[in-house]
Amino acid sequence: MFYATEMKAGGADRLLATTGPLGLEELRDLVGGPIEVIMLQHGRTLVVNEDGYPLGLGPNVEATTLADLGGPELVGTAVLLHYTLD
Repeated sequence: MFYATEMKAGGADRLLATTGPLGLEELRDLVGGPIEVIMLQHGRTLVVNEDGYPLGLGPNVEATTLADLGGPELVGTAVLLHYTLD
């Protein structure tokens, strides 16, 4: 089973209804521009806007905490992708 969660800067999450993996254009639309992919543990992937800093997008505390990169804070909308073997 495929799951996607839209994580807005400011804390509003939304589970996305999808029957399969999201395509590149769908991900670009969700994050508002070119994508940067961050691989997480347990088969999860976080997608953010690659140009978030130059665009001045707001901080995404939840995505930053989830990614636990030890670096700069993530900004803008993030999309969490994960699969299960249901």
